[in-house]
Amino acid sequence: MPGDPLPPYDSLTNPPPDYNREPLQDEQTLASTPRPGLVRRQSTNLVKCFKEVIVIFTDQEENTSLPTYSRGATIDGEIGLACPERILEVSIKLYGQMSLMAADWGSAGATLVSEKQTLWTCRTESDENHAPCPSIIPFAIRIPYTYTTPEGKTTRMPPSFEASLFGIPAFFAKCTYTLSIAITKMRRYRFASWTVSKTFNITLNYRPRTRPQRPFIVLDTVLGSLKPVPEEWLQITATMETRLGSSGKPLLCHLLIPSVQTFAITDPIPFHVQLSGSLSSFQELLPPDSVLLNPAKKRSNTKDPHYYSSFPTPDSESVRVRIVRQIVAEINGRTRIRTLIIGTGKLHPVPPAIADVHVPDDMSTDWQGEVTCLDSVTCGGFNAHGLSVKDYLVLDLAPPRPSFLLPLQISQHIRLVTDSWTEETRHPQDV
Repeated sequence: MPGDPLPPYDSLTNPPPDYNREPLQDEQTLASTPRPGLVRRQSTNLVKCFKEVIVIFTDQEENTSLPTYSRGATIDGEIGLACPERILEVSIKLYGQMSLMAADWGSAGATLVSEKQTLWTCRTESDENHAPCPSIIPFAIRIPYTYTTPEGKTTRMPPSFEASLFGIPAFFAKCTYTLSIAITKMRRYRFASWTVSKTFNITLNYRPRTRPQRPFIVLDTVLGSLKPVPEEWLQITATMETRLGSSGKPLLCHLLIPSVQTFAITDPIPFHVQLSGSLSSFQELLPPDSVLLNPAKKRSNTKDPHYYSSFPTPDSESVRVRIVRQIVAEINGRTRIRTLIIGTGKLHPVPPAIADVHVPDDMSTDWQGEVTCLDSVTCGGFNAHGLSVKDYLVLDLAPPRPSFLLPLQISQHIRLVTDSWTEETRHPQDV
């Protein structure tokens, strides 16, 4: 006889229960199978002190300044009260807010989460013999997986984010999360009594964990990896055209990046740039003192792959690779798009130099390097109601002076995530 069907399960609305990473005082580990490649992070307590209140957040990473939580995590800890006498109520509130503002279009926003929880309260304010408020009160409140937009659509909560762009017009975007602790006390003077409330706000860092679905493979150099593992590389081809009526010849450009196109914000992203064309076109694109054009810098051991990397690279003004973040916001029915640079690549030429080649109408030159996000980047791209953040790897080719060559820009969308790829099995907090 077939059994009853299993009940429906939704991981967003019905998340799995919490488990402790380490055994409690009355527990012990009977068997453990750690995930391969997992480096367990040291956890500690984070303490926030106020004049009347001390708040302890448990299970925090070392050297962090803000309480940090991932998707669906539980914010737990203890509240220490300096003067618990005459306290009538202690409550906490988890609040999240998205704020958008453009100087010419006004402001917009949305409430991401607003959940209040009463931790302790006396039965009646007039009861002189009620049990006193404890000096230490534990708390635990879960961060929801989703929020509901004003149109009634359910979507994932965005990470903590802030962008302040002071161009014309100025533009600001924020996604902030705070934990507020409200304490209500009774004050008396002679025959009069009244209640007063104080609120202590603590900023939280909401950082949903994500990581690449697979690694990218580099064998010494990008070109050295292309033949044995060609599927690991994405090739983007474009032409640097010439001005109308010019007799100059265009340059053909090839950009190689890892085909996974998903990288941690701390990962150096390798790339390779190859240009093909005539000598006259290269002379238009590169500055005169370029190591690739100057035969005086040639020496006998130019086969050394590190030879050209020892020279300064003025070519970087003509050939630039960067990570560009695009922020799209909808404010009062209008769309505002702004971009900012969040990473600049370091590149160096790969031998042989153009000066070593003697076919002026058919030659090529290569650069390779890495690009990494700035230390100030704390989250990857996301898409929330009214706010979208996307990241691109951008190659710019621009002659340093007026030229018959037109500037060229190649833009490839990439995804930035919080963690690097590891060989561990899928973690419940991963996307």
